[in-house]
Amino acid sequence: MSILHLDITSKSKVFNNLLPQGNSYFHKFGKRNYPISDLNLSKVTKFLSSNNFDKVFCNSFYGDSLIHPKIHHLANICHTFEKELLVFTQGSTVDRVVLENLKSKNTTIYLNLYGAFNSANLVTQNLDWKYIESLIEFYQEKLIIEYHIFKQNLSDIDALIDICLENNVTLNFKKHKSSIPVSIFDSKGNWLYDLNSIENNYDNTFDIFLNNDNLSKYKSKFQSEKCKTQKSVEGFSNLKFYLQNKSFKNILEISNTNRIIEHIDIDEHENIYINFLGYIFKNQTLYEVFNQCICNDWSKDFDRYLTFINSFGFENSKEILYHLESSIAYKYQYPESKIFHETSGLRLEFLKIIPYIDFIIQNLKENKLTKLS
Repeated sequence: MSILHLDITSKSKVFNNLLPQGNSYFHKFGKRNYPISDLNLSKVTKFLSSNNFDKVFCNSFYGDSLIHPKIHHLANICHTFEKELLVFTQGSTVDRVVLENLKSKNTTIYLNLYGAFNSANLVTQNLDWKYIESLIEFYQEKLIIEYHIFKQNLSDIDALIDICLENNVTLNFKKHKSSIPVSIFDSKGNWLYDLNSIENNYDNTFDIFLNNDNLSKYKSKFQSEKCKTQKSVEGFSNLKFYLQNKSFKNILEISNTNRIIEHIDIDEHENIYINFLGYIFKNQTLYEVFNQCICNDWSKDFDRYLTFINSFGFENSKEILYHLESSIAYKYQYPESKIFHETSGLRLEFLKIIPYIDFIIQNLKENKLTKLS
């Protein structure tokens, strides 16, 4: 089954710092600096007519797909071509006429929530809960809600289950699995407080699409876990790495002549990803890396990563950083060595995507990165 993934806009009426608009390898404090643009859907129509896809997923990387000014046009086209359309939203408000058009074309809406009722704005800033309630009541069985659970929003789950049951809405619970506190910021970069993962595992609960009788079984299942909504010492400690965010070049501005010496394969897959600037990718990681690097908050040590990989090889570099990050004792075995000096400040998470960045830069330079026409 082939799927066309469309990133149709970088615009949004809400802000969620846990998503790419406020969160990256080297950024935590506020809204990131990315281009504001809508994908040209006329070009998408041409692309759809000449390619065979079973489904179309509109899941914007930085923005909220539901607010694209011509989302109704895309729904009409998918309906004409008999393609299933799924539109993801973070809760930005749209006029009722937009929802009416989408529903008439059998479009499914997938709503991500990080709180409900009293906790509606716990993570997602500027979310209008009254609008969300009206969306639930109007869209009903064609609406799926993904609810991200923390200790601080547990108390609103039963009320959310009730309104979903009343309107035949499907609910999917997501658990934040890290034991590290999650720091929440507003779009200006003000640290508001930290959230905490729930302790109870709740077997057979998460990542399951629940509705009707299956959902009603979960009423009163979630037990309250008392936890204050406040900043924490552990949260501050985890944020120290991000306190010096500065502006550097984005991936469209880099004219780097250095590159990885060894050949590293970048696989192509059946599904297609098109970003909001019109670039086409056949690899999800490549698409995500390109979008992350459209911002200018990542490239400070890019040449150092290239040098490290070229000195030790890509697989050896990953292994070295893995051991250095998991064992301080391992690091201090080599205080005078080349390894110690060349790895200072480098991170395994970012090193893993360096081949993708290298691939994109070279293809941009050679004008080989495909765009919609």
